[in-house]
Amino acid sequence: MSGLIGSEKETFFNDPDVKKILENKYRLHVDIQTAGSRSIATQGGQKGNASQYDFVFPSGQPAADKIKKDFKIQNSYRVFFTPMAVASWQPVVKVLEQNAIVRKVDNHYNIIDMAKLLTLMNQQTRWQDLPNNTSFKVGRKVLIKSTDIKSSNSAAMYLSLASYIANNKSTVTNDAEITQILPQVAPLFIGQGYMAGSSATPFEDYLLKGMGDSPMVMIYEAQFLSQVETGGIRPDMVLLYPEPTIYAQHILLSLNSNGSKLGNALTTDPELQKIAIKYGFRSNDPKMLNKFQNSINQHKITYVPTHLDEVIDPPTFEVLEKMITQIEQQMK
Repeated sequence: MSGLIGSEKETFFNDPDVKKILENKYRLHVDIQTAGSRSIATQGGQKGNASQYDFVFPSGQPAADKIKKDFKIQNSYRVFFTPMAVASWQPVVKVLEQNAIVRKVDNHYNIIDMAKLLTLMNQQTRWQDLPNNTSFKVGRKVLIKSTDIKSSNSAAMYLSLASYIANNKSTVTNDAEITQILPQVAPLFIGQGYMAGSSATPFEDYLLKGMGDSPMVMIYEAQFLSQVETGGIRPDMVLLYPEPTIYAQHILLSLNSNGSKLGNALTTDPELQKIAIKYGFRSNDPKMLNKFQNSINQHKITYVPTHLDEVIDPPTFEVLEKMITQIEQQMK
């Protein structure tokens, strides 16, 4: 069977234990292709649109809703979720703390005041011009690196957060609000230059190229935590949580009985859920909540909250599309 998935789930599906469980217990051999979640919703993959696959597995509720509506899909499975987060570095965080943009909560995890940070970015402030900056004096502008707004869900989630703040802490719902907030959110993407189409690429740049290339990167929490498991996180790397933040739901959409069989397996099999937690995902099954916390404790991770209080809902796919289209027009 074949499926089209967001790239952040590729390592999970390629895990030998996942393959073994699916093949031996459920008689499912799964071939996957990856694409940005917005691309999955609007274009499809190498084989064509969603109907050419047994299942599609995008990131984010808006993309899933779009696919479900367009292809009249009846069976969907909320497999797991992950908060949006920002990967950064100790020297960068020190500057942000000095400017009251990042604070520690209970001495455990770091929270970004997104409203203050967006103000800085809209003012096109350069790092070297921030007061009390003794650790990251560079000439580049303060920006969060993201994926391509035209193809990727993580960029769409970033846009959802920024538009919420620009809209007086309210989810954007109509054309009038889009017109009002666009001048504040469009520069966040236009100012980045090249943006990759998949969430894997900017995070790989963060891991490999370091602070000078990627001072702040919008990622899924799961991407960072999966690197803890493999030893890829160094002591100077920091995971920050935006306030407010937004959850990226990973929803499997079944196109046939094989897809439904896989969806049921992923949502109900405790061993598969445990492996997903190993890759940093949070389960939608309340009975698995302690498994995520146990995994965090096992790795002596003190910077990950069990829950986040200020979480927003994304706009509908149609509203996101309108914002993205208008930002895309300004990029030409």
